[in-house]
Amino acid sequence: MSNGGNGGFNEAKARDLVYELLNNDTNIFKKLIPEIRAMDSDSFENLFMGTPFKSPENPRGYDYKVKNEKPFERLLDKFDNFWVILDEWYFDEKYLEYLKKLWTNYICIQNLQNKDDKKLELLLNSYEIDYKNWPEDIKSSFKRIINSTKKTRIFHPKKVEEVEEERSEFRVLLKKLNKFKETIEAEPEMEIYENNTNIIINKLKYFIELVKKNGKKWCCGKTGIFSSILGTSSLFIPFIGMSVPIEQNILEDNNYSDDEFDNDIDNDIDNDENSDNFNLEELAEKAFNSNLFCFAYVALSFLHLGWSAYEFYQSYKDLKQINEKIKVYNEKLEKIKKRFNEHKDKIGILPNDSKESLKIIEKVLIEISEDYNELKDLINEIHESIKIANEYKNKSTLGLISSGILGICGIAGGILIRNPNTIWFGIGTASNALSAFGHTITIIESKEIIEDLNDILKRANQQKKEIKDQINNLIKIVLDMEKGLLPKFGENQFNEKKNKKI
Repeated sequence: MSNGGNGGFNEAKARDLVYELLNNDTNIFKKLIPEIRAMDSDSFENLFMGTPFKSPENPRGYDYKVKNEKPFERLLDKFDNFWVILDEWYFDEKYLEYLKKLWTNYICIQNLQNKDDKKLELLLNSYEIDYKNWPEDIKSSFKRIINSTKKTRIFHPKKVEEVEEERSEFRVLLKKLNKFKETIEAEPEMEIYENNTNIIINKLKYFIELVKKNGKKWCCGKTGIFSSILGTSSLFIPFIGMSVPIEQNILEDNNYSDDEFDNDIDNDIDNDENSDNFNLEELAEKAFNSNLFCFAYVALSFLHLGWSAYEFYQSYKDLKQINEKIKVYNEKLEKIKKRFNEHKDKIGILPNDSKESLKIIEKVLIEISEDYNELKDLINEIHESIKIANEYKNKSTLGLISSGILGICGIAGGILIRNPNTIWFGIGTASNALSAFGHTITIIESKEIIEDLNDILKRANQQKKEIKDQINNLIKIVLDMEKGLLPKFGENQFNEKKNKKI
């Protein structure tokens, strides 16, 4: 029986050590602590020594009264491996931190025999055990214990082969888990759509600032403030042509700095001041009194009204469909979350048998993979709907700007010109007001839809993060299980056989 290094077995100290070791061990062994606490002294001491279950093959074994025999068999093998070192070190706390490292990494003690300090250092360092910096008295005790260890069950050739076969199962599952994790990480993050209308407004800001800086010059003359209105209108006329559908990448050109913006304004002002032919007042008078200009304005206004009506119809139809999908998206997301939580909860009731646990984890991985594929499809659908709504909002914003520009021209023409063309400028202004009304409705509707979709997208992205976190958790569970259950042999006489097997 154990002598504890002091001539007798100190059960209290031994129990404290065992509970400390198991509390930092794999969950399969950690769950056995209540049964071990309930053991009588004789049962506990046999456990401490690693005495196997009594059987025809082991008639000198011990008859443990436990519920979970399979994990206890594994634990008894682990105690058998560490028996000699436990027997000498359990009574003194100075050995605890070194023993915990060896125990947690499940180092095969017998396999360390006949190795010098350099080889021991290299081998143990591969398992993050800093043997090099151990105190000399600890090293000396450890080397003596190594050479006193013999006939451990895990060092038997048949046992080594069984362990390596089981380790390959762990590695296969870990490979699958890591591959799925890499798949999630490789997927581009579906970012929340920003308000691209701001980009359009920033482009418009250039011309507003230009008008403000030229205000004194444009407000001079007999037409006064009306020249300023007319000047603003004439500057914005080129934007009318931009009210056709535009590409997303044009809207997302954010490389126009504030310095470049200010420089462009100053350059344009300088160019204006240096132009001898610049006479806005004369240009306005000639333009608005021209029948050709009036015809062009009215034609352009009605063309713009027709385009606006077509866009309003298309946006109403498409946005209505997207609005109906919002409820469907919410329901899909809730179903995915519910199923994922059900699958995740299965991990909390893993059996004590490691092979069964691996099967359950692999099944859960398949189920979570299905959850993720459904979630990915949902995120893509949401993103596509946001893109469509965003395009309508941007086009309507440009349409609203165009309607405003044309409306200003119509008002200016109606006020400044005293001829029969005045009524046509009024009609053009009214058509542009109708266009502006339609664009405003589309902007409001699309903005509300985008906000709702962004909310669902945020929750979907959060669910994606939870799936990734769960995969990381499964990887940790498998690694901890392998680390605590399977002994590490390092270099030994079975290496050639193991390599062929793998």
